[in-house]
Amino acid sequence: MTTDAPTATPSSEPTPSPSPSDTATVAPTPLPSATPTPVAIGDKFATWYRYYEIPPRFGKPVTAQVCASATFCTQEFEDGTAYWNTSVGAHGVSRTTAVGAKYFEGGGYAKYGMPEGDLTDYRWTEPGLSVPGSDQQVFQKAVIVAPDGAAAFVLDRSQPIVQYLQPRGSTSSGVRWLSPVQCGLAQGGCTARFVGYANSVRNNVIVQMYSLGTSVRGSIAVGSPEWTRWRALGGEAGQAAGYPLYSTCDLTYAVGYCKTTFQHASIYTKGTSLAVVRGAMFRWDGDRVNVGLYGAPLSDERCGLPQKGCSQEFARGTVMWTPTTGAQPVAGAIRTKWRSLGGEKGYLGYPTAVEQCFGLIVNSVDKSGCYQRFQHGMIWWSKASGARAVRGAVLGAYQRANYVWADYKSSAYTGKSLGYPIGDEQCTAPGRGCYQWFQNGMIWWSPTTGAQRVMGPNAKVYQSLKWAWGRLGYPTTEEKPLLMGRTYPNNVWGSRQFFQHGYLTWHPRYGVTVTYR
Repeated sequence: MTTDAPTATPSSEPTPSPSPSDTATVAPTPLPSATPTPVAIGDKFATWYRYYEIPPRFGKPVTAQVCASATFCTQEFEDGTAYWNTSVGAHGVSRTTAVGAKYFEGGGYAKYGMPEGDLTDYRWTEPGLSVPGSDQQVFQKAVIVAPDGAAAFVLDRSQPIVQYLQPRGSTSSGVRWLSPVQCGLAQGGCTARFVGYANSVRNNVIVQMYSLGTSVRGSIAVGSPEWTRWRALGGEAGQAAGYPLYSTCDLTYAVGYCKTTFQHASIYTKGTSLAVVRGAMFRWDGDRVNVGLYGAPLSDERCGLPQKGCSQEFARGTVMWTPTTGAQPVAGAIRTKWRSLGGEKGYLGYPTAVEQCFGLIVNSVDKSGCYQRFQHGMIWWSKASGARAVRGAVLGAYQRANYVWADYKSSAYTGKSLGYPIGDEQCTAPGRGCYQWFQNGMIWWSPTTGAQRVMGPNAKVYQSLKWAWGRLGYPTTEEKPLLMGRTYPNNVWGSRQFFQHGYLTWHPRYGVTVTYR
């Protein structure tokens, strides 16, 4: 029996379904894109934008120019904002700079106003002056400075110091700021350092504003060499200098010099030289009466002199000081004579008063001249006689004779005087005596007779008799009038002068006669 195997039903493999990876993906056809229209630079900023280094610092414009009014417009750029108004034109503030970052962080336009100039990049060197670099920009209400390696700082333009150096409408007054304004100094003062020019003062200077009571004295610039010396004197808080009052250059009495006057001192500079006038010496330089009277100082004061004295040389005089005499100037021919006698170390000592000059005409004769008092005498000067010293007992007799002025005490020589000294005192007379010549006579002195005048006709006769070396010896009295007696008690008929060994009698008719005893 044949058994047929069951016939298997033929089966077919299922058709595999396509995998996602096998499925062909057709990319959609991209739509054509429109090229962005560049933002135009506004007409108010076109010239400014073409300026050197402006495009790299600000990038491309990102908004159109916007004008809030006919006088004010702005435009935004990739890296900053530009501003324009009719008074200062177009200027920008870049966010990529430290100055710009400070500006926007601090409140931007609402706080500081619009820029009055573009960013200034200070990079320069000068011989002998170390100047660190910095950026600064001037705004309506502030100056923002970013020093190299230091934090940016803001200067308020309403502050008097900033007004002084950065006045309104000035975008670059030649001033580069080195520090913010610091207040709280003595007498309500403030200070700020800068480099540049201000009132003829330049380089590394300090500015002070202060008030005394209700009087605001304002801001004054102090130049770098003066500043160094001023600080050494104690600055604004010290008694040696105090605050600056004014600064000027090329003075009429000190051509080529710059001078800064402080409350208690003056500092002069000329080239690399510097001299300080301070303390008691300042009396002759710091007030409106005496300023410039003796010219510029040639050096600082020199102390350690006798009697704890000090001196200072000026172009036209010397000022001497001691605790007892104060500060007194000596100048001209009187100074020359005083120095020839040893100055403060000589027998005259220090001056005790200012030189006095006068005009005097007597009987059509010019007797004008000058004199000055010293500790131990005087120096008299006239064109005719030159400068001569008078001292000691001789000076006492000269004073009794009323110096060069009319001697109203002498009845015999009414209206006469000794006049100016024409020679120095000579101490070569007998018995350690001394004498001195004057225009109208002599003064003789000895230890026993004192100092007495001999003048007029008496002097001529005394000279013929060999003065004190002769038989008469020294005069013991002044010349005295001889009166008529009881009948005419006020009538003078002559004069008489006594000497050690006689007397001289003068009569208007007979002249001078000698009587020995």
